[in-house]
Amino acid sequence: MIEPSVADRQRVQTTSHEEPSYAYGTSGIPLLRETIGENFDRMVGAQPDHEALVEVQTGRRWTYHQLAEEVDTLALGLLATGIVKGDRGDWQPDSPHPRNGCVFAVSR
Repeated sequence: MIEPSVADRQRVQTTSHEEPSYAYGTSGIPLLRETIGENFDRMVGAQPDHEALVEVQTGRRWTYHQLAEEVDTLALGLLATGIVKGDRGDWQPDSPHPRNGCVFAVSR
């Protein structure tokens, strides 16, 4: 695995952007009013050593910190291929882990 530099990691951190849109049905539970990336970053900061993901098929487990490192590496890889904000894509992984990593990586 290629280890990204500190500068590269900072580059993929969630940044402020335009006001996001929200649409939801009737519910007494308020929305978090944050993006997927912002929510993920908040969880990583609040609970870096807590379990974030379990791949049931293999028993492999990731803490929020470990998952964030993989997400950052994946996000940097996407940037290196020329993918930019607003691009659309598709992936069809064989296990849930790559899908989860992609969700967080594209949110950066």
